[in-house]
Amino acid sequence: MNEPPRPEGVKGLFASFKDLKGAWIFVLLFIGGILLVIFSGNANEEPPAVESKTFDEKEYTTFLETRLTSLLAAIDGIGHVQVMVTLENTHTNIYAQDTTTKTTETSQEVESAFSFYTDKTAGSYPILLTEELPKVRGVAVVCKNGGNPEIQLTVTQLLTSLLGIKSNRIYVTN
Repeated sequence: MNEPPRPEGVKGLFASFKDLKGAWIFVLLFIGGILLVIFSGNANEEPPAVESKTFDEKEYTTFLETRLTSLLAAIDGIGHVQVMVTLENTHTNIYAQDTTTKTTETSQEVESAFSFYTDKTAGSYPILLTEELPKVRGVAVVCKNGGNPEIQLTVTQLLTSLLGIKSNRIYVTN
């Protein structure tokens, strides 16, 4: 049996694979594996560390007062403004919980425990689902033309729409 001469080099290598059944599948899987390793990045990459910043109500109140002061100062005819905000409740964190229910013929028992994320470097910490900021209880606004009913109405309407509070919780004076 005389075989035809095979070309040398890369063409010769691929030509010899034509005779082998399934060799092409092996080559494609091998190339795919190499590409997967190249484009997957660092497999040992750790998730980012969780910042454990505590909530500061005074900082939040100051933030609200500053933002409201700058917004109210932009209203035509209002003059110099000072704002004081009071909060109704405190900051609340809501954490994930694992709940199991055991039911018998006569009773139902529900057990729940916080879910924790475990990190090699930071240890275990509970999984935070939501963070509820304190609700605004009331706002006092002192401004140059605060005695003007038109200014009082404008400021009150602005604050009720921004903060979602009733108008009886807003006081505007000069």
